Amino acid sequence: ANLARCCYPIPRDPIMGFISMGRGVMVHRTECPNLHELAHHAEKWVTVDWTADVSGTFPVAVLAVVRNTKGVLAQMAARIAEDGANIDHVQGDDGDGLHKTLHFLLEVEGRDHLARILRILRDLEAVERVTRKKG
Repeated sequence: ANLARCCYPIPRDPIMGFISMGRGVMVHRTECPNLHELAHHAEKWVTVDWTADVSGTFPVAVLAVVRNTKGVLAQMAARIAEDGANIDHVQGDDGDGLHKTLHFLLEVEGRDHLARILRILRDLEAVERVTRKKG
């Protein structure tokens, strides 16, 4: 099975499998926005679940709205690294001058690890909002 890049499922997420021509079974989060587009192909859906001993790191997309202050990205990167996660990619969008939107692609071990990182980031003074992207 392959993990879908639209919703980046991670261990302990509720998931569904979709049989895709040429790519095998693609695993999506049950709350993936793309599922409604695939709903008319019910015959291609299969039940999948995480194995109890799943390990490793998994990509997950995170969106953060931060106050546009010096060093906010460095603070966030340091906290993410301290908690044992890696940043695969980060992109910033200019906001209203006072705020900036940061898009992260992180490598985490699962839902508990992600929840811990989100809590740590929310504790930073410059962070207004941080959430996992749905898709």
